Amino acid sequence: MRFGRSTLLAAALVLLCVRVGRAQGRDPAAAQGLFDDARALMQAGRFDEACPKLAESQRLDPGIGTQFHLADCYEKLGRIASAWVTFLDVASQARASGQNDRETLALTRAARLERRLPRLTITVPEAHRLPGLEIQRDGASVGSVQWGSSIPVDPGSHEITVSAPGKRPGLYQVRAEEGQTRVFDVPRLEDDASAATARPVADDPAPAAQDEPAKASPSDPAAPADASSTSHVLELTLVGVGVAGLAVGTTYAWLAHSQNEDSKDHCRSDNPNKCDEQGIELRNEALTKGNVATVALSVGGAALIAAGVVWWLGDDDATASRSLGVAAAPEPGGGWLVAAGRF
Repeated sequence: MRFGRSTLLAAALVLLCVRVGRAQGRDPAAAQGLFDDARALMQAGRFDEACPKLAESQRLDPGIGTQFHLADCYEKLGRIASAWVTFLDVASQARASGQNDRETLALTRAARLERRLPRLTITVPEAHRLPGLEIQRDGASVGSVQWGSSIPVDPGSHEITVSAPGKRPGLYQVRAEEGQTRVFDVPRLEDDASAATARPVADDPAPAAQDEPAKASPSDPAAPADASSTSHVLELTLVGVGVAGLAVGTTYAWLAHSQNEDSKDHCRSDNPNKCDEQGIELRNEALTKGNVATVALSVGGAALIAAGVVWWLGDDDATASRSLGVAAAPEPGGGWLVAAGRF
């Protein structure tokens, strides 16, 4: 099978963009700064400011330690349900990584909160179940599977919106208290008079005939730029991205190896998976840097491959007898660009 230039180039660039996007999603340095700020705010009792910083730190650089502190912050802020489910998530991750002490502690904290959980049950009587009925709680969709179920929520006021086609939307405030279950029955929605009397939109008139646009001549300033010069610019750009990716990947790989070696000083010699708090943090940081190195090296390799594809296809006359196949092979955390051809 023979592929056109645009198809081949698109395949290379799509894979490159996926790799770059994933690499840009993590920012360990910013995550560490936010984590340090949050710890200082928690010590000052300013939990309403600390929790969002911990949540953003966890998003930028996920780690069991950060998530545990986030659960603790939620509990001190009074967000019991958020703390409960976050502690359970910490326990699950700790079990998977063999951190038995942290798993036990997280489960204990979650069990202590479970008795205090407020719960909210949203019921929809059969007579009120209209076609296209939509229910949201605090902006999150409440599907029909949740109707009638007791759902843990944080204490305080919750906003419930109910809507359906041709009906006037309803907005309600429901307050949840610790240790109590609140039941909210969705009321019947009233007809929306404005929707019933709305005038139908007239069909769009047939579009007027348009003159065929004039073709650009070689001397026309609006004519497209020479394809060969564009190809060279793209080649140089991809080569630059490739070299930068390889440099960043090599640096982070060395840092990951160094931190992993440092963590061994904080682990038991007879069982290297049993480490103190500092050893765990060092291993988590080493794992994060290893992931960054993998992504960066993959981005660099993909960019250099894409540059080769652009260079190889740069001469239309020379490629008349050539064929090339490019395919993306996805795998967890990224993928590879596979090229095969005849020339």
